[in-house]
Amino acid sequence: MRNPFSLYKKLTKQGPVWYARFWDEKAGRYALKRSTGVVAEGKRERRGEAERKAWEMLSEIRLEQKAPTGSWPSIWPTFGSPIRLTPGNAPSSGKGPFPPTTCGRTP
Repeated sequence: MRNPFSLYKKLTKQGPVWYARFWDEKAGRYALKRSTGVVAEGKRERRGEAERKAWEMLSEIRLEQKAPTGSWPSIWPTFGSPIRLTPGNAPSSGKGPFPPTTCGRTP
C-alpha cells in the first residue's frame, strides 16, 4: 500500500512552500495537489509542520469524498416535473411528447 500523500517543495513568490500530492487508490495515481501553506525555512525546513497540515487536509478530502451530494428531496426537482397523461396527450393519440404506438404493426 502506498502512503496517502507525498510532500514536495515548490518555489513561489513567498519562497519555497511545501505542497502535498494525494494518492487516489481508484485511479492509481496522484490525483490531487494542494499547498500546505507552510514555507520551507530553517534547518529542518518545517517539514513536520507541513506533514501535520497534509494529514489534516487528507481527513478533509476523505470527508468530502464520502459526503453525499444531496438528499432525495433536494435532488428530486432536478429530474423535472412528471408528465401527466390525459386522453389528449396519451401515446396512442399521436399528440404530446410521445410518438403514436404501433405495437409492432405499421399504421
